[in-house]
Amino acid sequence: MLKQQNILFFLFYLASTLTFAQTLNVEFKSPPYQTTLIELYTSEGCSSCPPADRWLSQFKQHPQLWHEVFPLAFHVDYWDYLGWRDKFAQVQFSQRQRLHQKQGHLRSVYTPAFVINGKEWRGFFRKKRLDISNKTPVGELKLKINQNTLSAQFTPENVYTTLHLNYAIVAMNLSNSITDGENSGHILHHDFVVLQLVKINSKRAKSPYFWQTDFSLSKYKNYGNLAIIAWVTQSDSHEAIQTTGGRLH
Repeated sequence: MLKQQNILFFLFYLASTLTFAQTLNVEFKSPPYQTTLIELYTSEGCSSCPPADRWLSQFKQHPQLWHEVFPLAFHVDYWDYLGWRDKFAQVQFSQRQRLHQKQGHLRSVYTPAFVINGKEWRGFFRKKRLDISNKTPVGELKLKINQNTLSAQFTPENVYTTLHLNYAIVAMNLSNSITDGENSGHILHHDFVVLQLVKINSKRAKSPYFWQTDFSLSKYKNYGNLAIIAWVTQSDSHEAIQTTGGRLH
């Protein structure tokens, strides 16, 4: 009887996994002018970060979300030693922030820190409104996911030698009860949390640039609210040229 239950459980798990993968068929397209990519560097071990997390979460109600504005929350790991290990933090994200500093996009490495289209933004600390009215023509970025394949195409206004496509899988409506460190005793709520960050090379060395790669969300099937954000950069820079994306489910 136990063996039969195990078989039935496995078949149910396999069917749910296959359904999760096979039903994904979405397309996203940016406007021809530059969109706004917001990067927040944050940590559950930083007592100054919850207000910045709440500020980022407000974009869930922004009328231009997934059209002109694309928020990302990169959880860094360099505060884990303070007594609380952030389960959303990755070494890769800390390294990304350090590269921003190296490339002159940040004056120093700190949290919470905001980078907007590759430039440091400290308006949050002065309670300034973020301006997303940039209408600079940069070209149209198209993103398509068809079951297990992700493809993208970018037709830029300017000439570039080498371009990369970056994409992030982000999760919404997350919460975590903190039992140690600077935020001990608090329940923290998070949105736009980066779970995975991928960079791929273009399959073309001239416009229109094209990318294609295998794609799977099977490892994130327990997350109820997922989205994807994709952006184009030059090979030697983290500065976003164009961005698109949207909800996956």
